[in-house]
Amino acid sequence: DGYRIMEDFIFTVEDEQLRDRLLEALNSKKPFRYFRATVEDSPLRDTWYDFKDARMKEWLLEMLARVWD
Repeated sequence: DGYRIMEDFIFTVEDEQLRDRLLEALNSKKPFRYFRATVEDSPLRDTWYDFKDARMKEWLLEMLARVWD
C-alpha cells in the first residue's frame, strides 16, 4: 500500500521535473528511500506528508469498518 500511495501522489505533482525524479525514485532498487529523499529536498515536502496522512487515515477507517461489520 505504501508504494501505491507514493505512486498516487506522483500523479498529483504538477512540476514535471519533480514528477520525473519521483518516478525515477520509485523505479530504483530502493524506492522508499529514494522517494523520501527526493520529497525531503523538494518544496512539496509538507504536501507529501499531508497526502500520506490522509491516505493512511482512509485506510485505517476502511480496516476498522471491516472489523466492526
